[in-house]
Amino acid sequence: MLPFGQRLIEMWGNINIIYFALVGESFKMVIFATVRQSPPYYAFALAAMNVFVSTLYWVAVITYANKVAPPTLIGTMAALTATVNWVMGTISGFIAGQLIEHTPMTTQQVFLLFAAICFGGASLFYAIYLTIGRKLERKLLAQYEGNQTAKSIDNVVAFKEHDHGKLTSL
Repeated sequence: MLPFGQRLIEMWGNINIIYFALVGESFKMVIFATVRQSPPYYAFALAAMNVFVSTLYWVAVITYANKVAPPTLIGTMAALTATVNWVMGTISGFIAGQLIEHTPMTTQQVFLLFAAICFGGASLFYAIYLTIGRKLERKLLAQYEGNQTAKSIDNVVAFKEHDHGKLTSL
């Protein structure tokens, strides 16, 4: 993890970082499709963006998955998140290859199309989160924190009962 990744996530929020990372990927696709330079030195700068775009994206995604997942399903949520990302990338690559091979679209046009899809999808999901998801997230986290408090109290009661000669399980 980036040494300052957690601090940025706390400062800006997981969803905001995820959104801006996807916008950054869209920006990179537009630059790759439109800039003409030989040799392509600009590609080094775009590759250097991966430190912030890709790494911060993954830190934010996994942190958010751990935040909203029930405690017993944190590992499952992390695996599911990684799998969904991999499948979406694989399908996108397949579709891009088919568009380049079987349609008159050029590679540049396909990059611009996928940049628009990435930006549009990220903006749509961000808008949904801002209107609906934030309320659900707060409700879920409040419920989770309430359950954690109840479990802590139950454990303390069970421990005290155990100390007084009553054998109860924690």
